[in-house]
Amino acid sequence: MSPHGITFDGTRFWVTHRRRD
Repeated sequence: MSPHGITFDGTRFWVTHRRRD
């Protein structure tokens, strides 16, 4: 749950879950 939508793994989880932000 990073402010930039970046996970601890460095992947962009918000790519498909931008509405979950």
